Amino acid sequence: QTPDWSGIKVKRPTKVTAVPSFAKKIFSLTYGDNQGMDTLTRLLRHSGWNQHRPPKQNKYDKLAIDSIPYFIMNRNNPKNFRINKVNIRRKESKGPKLLEPWQRFNQMNGYKIWEEKDNFALHMKHYARTYLGLESPPFLPRTFVLHNKEEKQQFLSLLNEQDGMNHAYVLKKGTVNNGQGVSFHGPQSESLNEIKNQLGAAQTSEFEEPTNFYIIQEHLHAMTYNNSKMDTRMFWMVASVNPLVVLFHKGFVRISSEAYEEDDFGNPGAHLTNGARGGRKIQFENLDLDHYLQMNPELNENRIPKGMSARDHVMNQMKAALGHFVRAFGDTFFSTSSIEGFGTENGWLFAAADFLIDQNLDVWFIEPQYAPSLNVGDIGISLHLEKMYLAMINIVEEVQERQSQGKYVLPLSKIGEWEVVYSEEDGYLYQYDFYRKSL
Repeated sequence: QTPDWSGIKVKRPTKVTAVPSFAKKIFSLTYGDNQGMDTLTRLLRHSGWNQHRPPKQNKYDKLAIDSIPYFIMNRNNPKNFRINKVNIRRKESKGPKLLEPWQRFNQMNGYKIWEEKDNFALHMKHYARTYLGLESPPFLPRTFVLHNKEEKQQFLSLLNEQDGMNHAYVLKKGTVNNGQGVSFHGPQSESLNEIKNQLGAAQTSEFEEPTNFYIIQEHLHAMTYNNSKMDTRMFWMVASVNPLVVLFHKGFVRISSEAYEEDDFGNPGAHLTNGARGGRKIQFENLDLDHYLQMNPELNENRIPKGMSARDHVMNQMKAALGHFVRAFGDTFFSTSSIEGFGTENGWLFAAADFLIDQNLDVWFIEPQYAPSLNVGDIGISLHLEKMYLAMINIVEEVQERQSQGKYVLPLSKIGEWEVVYSEEDGYLYQYDFYRKSL
């Protein structure tokens, strides 16, 4: 079915404060040991930007920003940042924690609402019921939030009264990343039976504690690459929150560090693909999806539009899923409230999204990432990302320039390979039929 998108707000052009001459082409980056940010610093300098280093604050201020730089990017832990106007002479903070109206900072309020796994799942399901007439989005793996009483009972019913014990599951702790808090449980396994018993007991189990934010998802039959499990990391960018404009950019493929035996649920290294667990990265273009399609001709007839390449089919699903994600959270968490208290007139964000491609070339949205690592070892990927970073910088600058003249944000002339998936300027949402058999 085709949803009615008439509910998307359409906003007229908003005129903003122009960047003063002393701040143009001035940037400030704050980060720890991160090769990716070193790359970004180099790219900015080669593009004619000058770096500004704010004066040091006391040990409790992880980040101090004064009123000089125009382009500001923070790569420290977002929960530790502070925004201060600084009295340089006395080296102490003063006044409210505000930016100048023309400064552009890549931070947003409320990011944990959409980054934490349990909140992501609950909000996406609510969105699907409200706008799609479905119990869950077609791109979200079958997920149960265990501290939610209704969803816990649904999962127990699946295990006790249906064929749920014959499936495999992934248990995830909602507040951690990099493969931490993830475990795999095979069909009819002792560990799955233990989870069932704990959830069915009278006392509250650790999985139901609201502070643990556990979710459990049905295990997916992932595509493999050279006998290793793979998933993909793509990137997205909030180019503007007022009006909301969101862009998508292709990323790379992540490969598990060990050979993948789908039934070997006791070996996390075969299932996890992130760098913290030794995963490797390759260019997305190295995936020969069309060859895979030729080896499985029934997929073309059932799931892929005639004349479309397998790569385009996969990418279109990712872009559509991201558009739905923005629609689900846009009214609240990507609106002007996301920069409330900063003092700036508009904001931007660079983030990531992890997707899994299954053996039917169906794409599944695993999770969004607020502060993805920018450190990539493969030279081909590094060069690809350098182009993406340069375009990202140009986009932030061009949005500011166009808005200071009272113009629409779109179209952007220096967009590179970024693609628009959501825009409040014209009520645009990227749409694609997911071609799921279940639909």
